Amino acid sequence: MQRVEIIARGEVQRVGFRDVVQKMGRDLDVTWTSATGEFPYFKILRGDWQEELGERFDVAVALLHRSAQLGEENLAVGKMMLDKQETSISLLKKINQDTSEIGFIREEVAASRIEARRGKDEIISAIKGSNPDEKYEELRREIAEIKAAIEDLRAKVS
Repeated sequence: MQRVEIIARGEVQRVGFRDVVQKMGRDLDVTWTSATGEFPYFKILRGDWQEELGERFDVAVALLHRSAQLGEENLAVGKMMLDKQETSISLLKKINQDTSEIGFIREEVAASRIEARRGKDEIISAIKGSNPDEKYEELRREIAEIKAAIEDLRAKVS
């Protein structure tokens, strides 16, 4: 068994001392020694019941005040979290909208690719199915017709 000697300095009557001692416990001067057996038991001496009640009310008011402060702090944290959640939801909606647009663009690109392949296949088929000399002659005629049409336009404008 050990004996502890704790020295608390200051006014200790009618100030809610018993409750405050617990808070001050780590700041008190503490000396550990061997137990002497001098005190057979520990006893709390209480004052008049009205004084004790008053001290308890003081402690209760302090605890209630701290509880109200913590409640306000919790509300502030909750509001901050709610604001962040609303921002996150807004960002997720924007991402969803952008993703939808990307999907639409992908569909358009795929359709354009299919159309380009069809056109390429048609050109290849047309080239393979005809005689190059005939194609050359057809192009030469078309160019000659275009040149003649341009000359007619020039003549009309002049």
